[in-house]
Amino acid sequence: MASLFDKDVLTLTLGLKDDLVDLAQVSLERGFATVVSPFARRRLSFPSGVFDAIHCGQCTIPWHSHEGKLLEINRILRPGGYFILSTKHDSIEAEEAMNTLTSSICWNILAHKTDDVSDVGVKIYQKPDSNDIYVLRRRKNPPLCKEHENPDSAWYVPMKTCLHTIPSVIEQHGTEWPEEWPKSLETYPEWLNNKEKAIDDTKHWKNIVDKSYLTGMGIDWSTIRNVMDMKAIYGGFAAALLQQKIWVMNVVPIHAPDTLPFIFERELVGVYHDWCEPFGTYPRSYDLLHADHFFSRLKNRLQAQLVPTNPHVVQHAKPKSRAQRVGFPETLARLHSISVAWCIQLSLTRLSTSATVPTWHAACHATNPLFSASNLRECVGHQLLNIARFSRPQATIVDVKQIKVVEFD
Repeated sequence: MASLFDKDVLTLTLGLKDDLVDLAQVSLERGFATVVSPFARRRLSFPSGVFDAIHCGQCTIPWHSHEGKLLEINRILRPGGYFILSTKHDSIEAEEAMNTLTSSICWNILAHKTDDVSDVGVKIYQKPDSNDIYVLRRRKNPPLCKEHENPDSAWYVPMKTCLHTIPSVIEQHGTEWPEEWPKSLETYPEWLNNKEKAIDDTKHWKNIVDKSYLTGMGIDWSTIRNVMDMKAIYGGFAAALLQQKIWVMNVVPIHAPDTLPFIFERELVGVYHDWCEPFGTYPRSYDLLHADHFFSRLKNRLQAQLVPTNPHVVQHAKPKSRAQRVGFPETLARLHSISVAWCIQLSLTRLSTSATVPTWHAACHATNPLFSASNLRECVGHQLLNIARFSRPQATIVDVKQIKVVEFD
């Protein structure tokens, strides 16, 4: 993964829940893009056809006996994309079963090599780039998916045992590969709806980041590596941070417009998520959390005040976290009253009012009347406590509420 960074290849590590080896946590600590997810019966929380290549190193997943899993990999691979499988030599029966399965979905084997010393073999498969080969199959098993089955539906959707057809018309994403990096950040494909909004979003965040975030909020960007945009729209915030040595996890809420395919088209990474549930990551993972109208929209959706949502969010922060929230003072006051061990310091910039949480330490515990065992138990499972869990020491939360160029409803 580290070697791919030098080649301008952004790699997303998928850590499997209940995995005996927490390599995903090591990946996060090293500052690499990582998400933790179950991979058993439900689809992964990605749209279809967005990954150029998928690598399974020292892979122990029995693909041949879990047909739905390999079809799920096929779903999220781009047409013409690559599946790289690295594993120790299997039994002859297992190899034959895998060959039968990959042949049935028309994958082509580009390379196959085994190391004589370690007995580790590498196979590189390629997904077809058109539907023509599906028509030529003698056995139509697995069958093609029904036309009404949306390949981009991923949240709590069971894995399917059917093949989605490959996009063939310009109105569908995935008909062409993205432009080369970083040109892809400012390329807007024909299939994108509201292209003007995407362009305005890019300009908007470039302006805000250059004039405020990088210079006017007191953030030491040399200490920032793992960043999350909790309500990404078109990935404009991540694109604006191109020159920083960071990566951004773009989270598209499931109740928002589905812009995640375009985010991947820009060669950024992201996931779908419902913020009424915990986010799949490890404690103290993120240095900066960006929340554009996040708390206000979440409050409106739940038809509740900010107070019940605050504790779940806080768990994402690292110890001694810093949070910056751009918003209304009354909301900041609520945030302060329920932020457990967060000390909030208000500051005013030319563009916005922000609140920073510079430390998360014992001195705050004594001054916060809500820091008690009973109150903490009541907070468990709510959003701000969850965000504090996965935020690092001296992390930053930025919630934009007043700075607007384009309104996305």
